[in-house]
Amino acid sequence: MFENRLKKKLIAPEKKPKLEKMVIGKITMFRMECPFCGEQNLSKTGTFKCTYCDETYSEQTVNKVRVIVGKTKRNRPPALIVRKLLALQNNKCFYCGKEFDLQYYRNGKVRKLIAHADHQIPYSYLLTNPDDNFVMACCVCNMFKSAKMFESVEDCKKYLDYKWDKEVSSGNIEILT
Repeated sequence: MFENRLKKKLIAPEKKPKLEKMVIGKITMFRMECPFCGEQNLSKTGTFKCTYCDETYSEQTVNKVRVIVGKTKRNRPPALIVRKLLALQNNKCFYCGKEFDLQYYRNGKVRKLIAHADHQIPYSYLLTNPDDNFVMACCVCNMFKSAKMFESVEDCKKYLDYKWDKEVSSGNIEILT
């Protein structure tokens, strides 16, 4: 897939990508298409590291400002999307890799890791529910992540690994086999 995008860019180079500033409530984000592979990326600063091809790029001239106001409803993804994500992720959490329905002990109770549809980019930042923003996360990772924003998926996974390790080592969570 990456090769196809790259060939497309090499064969028919498009106009210079445009930097878009988005103001969502008190939050300012920048969005720009990667000039190397065409992937849309978000950044808090205007300097981007592409989540697809790993290239770093930036642009200083803001071509468009988008102010998002009003309230929309936070929705779950359609059942078809949930089934596809569960199959794609092999019925495991996107962040920690633990299988759903794994039993664990917490706060005096035996519980199961329940699958939650998580907004990779928190709903509070986008105020929309695009289907490609959802991943299936376990209930624990979803709670740890909450509405936090990360520079990359790897940063998010490192943070959640740290939180899991902290909870397990302190005895707050015990994985049951």
